[in-house]
Amino acid sequence: MMSVVTPVYNGEEFILDAMKSVRSQAYPLEHIVVDDGSTDSTPEIVKAFSGVDYVHQEHAGAATALNRGLSLARGKYGAYLAADDLWLSGKAAREVQAFGDHTVGVYSDVWINEVDGRSNCMEDYDRQTLLRRDYINLSAFTFRMSTAKRMRRRDGYFFDPVMEPCADWDFLIRLSNLGPFVHLPHKLAIYRHHPDQLSRRQIPMFLGRMRVLGKHNPLPMRTAYGYLINNGAAMMGLGRYIIK
Repeated sequence: MMSVVTPVYNGEEFILDAMKSVRSQAYPLEHIVVDDGSTDSTPEIVKAFSGVDYVHQEHAGAATALNRGLSLARGKYGAYLAADDLWLSGKAAREVQAFGDHTVGVYSDVWINEVDGRSNCMEDYDRQTLLRRDYINLSAFTFRMSTAKRMRRRDGYFFDPVMEPCADWDFLIRLSNLGPFVHLPHKLAIYRHHPDQLSRRQIPMFLGRMRVLGKHNPLPMRTAYGYLINNGAAMMGLGRYIIK
């Protein structure tokens, strides 16, 4: 069985489609939706949807919600689906089938926006690249729960709240310490762009990436220089963000 965890905060516009995309999978699974203190109609939408385990918490962030959901997981495999993303048919089964004896995670490619049809083909797995750049979309990733639980026993958490909004990248790096990932070159998820996405807030994302780099990268200054060059738009407002 696979345990799918979806943290959601005020996701009334997207959460129903996300849940439907999980229910469409042929592979046996449980879907745990952790409501991070939503103030819109998200709770009512999730509770009315059959086959989903609804969990409520006071607003504490996605990493804390993921930790709560994964602590309840009963599956052999674990997976994450953002409340505004979608899985395509067969995603769960095909990623599970790609696991080898020593594989700890499998990731696939994604469509970017169902509207414009663009796609994002992930690179083949290289841990050194992962240490420098967060190129794996977590909504297109499946992992062994036994390995993730071993990581939690070591670190005290699945996802580190201090690393938000880049706790997903930190999770992938820490998991990669325990074994290899496999790239499945098929588009099995949809990443939906919209104006309210946290990933589109350039300055918080930049600062989160710098925290992850500082935690994991053996050459943080050289890699940080690359981010300074490639994130000029974010840096234009960095001083205003820090000096309050």
